[in-house]
Amino acid sequence: MQIRTLLTYLVAAAAVTAASGCAHNIRINPTAKAAEASAPKAKKTAGLYISAPDRAREVVSPGGGGDKISYFPYKDLEGPLSATLGRVYENVESLEGFDAKAISGKSVSIAFAPQLSTTSASPSPFTWPPTEFSVTIKMKAVGPSGDALWEDSVTGNGKAEFEEFKADFPLAARRASADALSKLEALLRKREGLN
Repeated sequence: MQIRTLLTYLVAAAAVTAASGCAHNIRINPTAKAAEASAPKAKKTAGLYISAPDRAREVVSPGGGGDKISYFPYKDLEGPLSATLGRVYENVESLEGFDAKAISGKSVSIAFAPQLSTTSASPSPFTWPPTEFSVTIKMKAVGPSGDALWEDSVTGNGKAEFEEFKADFPLAARRASADALSKLEALLRKREGLN
């Protein structure tokens, strides 16, 4: 009987260890923004290229309580990135490639290939959602023939404490994404002389 009890405890301990080491899946896309007054747009068609491997890329980073979080930054932010471009340019097209042939085939004036990087952290020993999150968007812009125009980056930061995120676990990540996209829009407007 003691061996059976010992085995039960060992199995239970293994299950708790496995559960505590797992990554909690979150989505880092920002919540939808309310409609804003329309600002002037560049009279251009912009292209957005995100590769299939990037779209499928999963990132695992620290959460709180020794746990980890997992998310798909390109998949989560592809729509919001396109919407941000749509607030700056008259038209936005999705591109199948980032070479001159793929760009010229869509009659695109300027094309973008974002590189995304993130960080997350939480000092909490009891809750797994991150209390701090950052999203960096590095944008490479090329012209219709694939010639490099410019490269620049923005970083958005988000924080959320327990009282805030208990109803929205990825709140810090959503805030960081919203901050990064807002900064990206400001950068694109400056580059296009729309300020």
